[in-house]
Amino acid sequence: MNIRENEAARTYVVEDLGYTEAPVVVITDEDHWSGFRPDHIDRIANNR
Repeated sequence: MNIRENEAARTYVVEDLGYTEAPVVVITDEDHWSGFRPDHIDRIANNR
């Protein structure tokens, strides 16, 4: 989702998850990160 266009998404990312920089990747409420993280991308890709 584009947090510039979706107020609910912006609230979730900024207020609920606490991120102040993009990009933010949300897999689940417990699995999320900000920034370019190839290690996390590989982990998710290998779990599919």
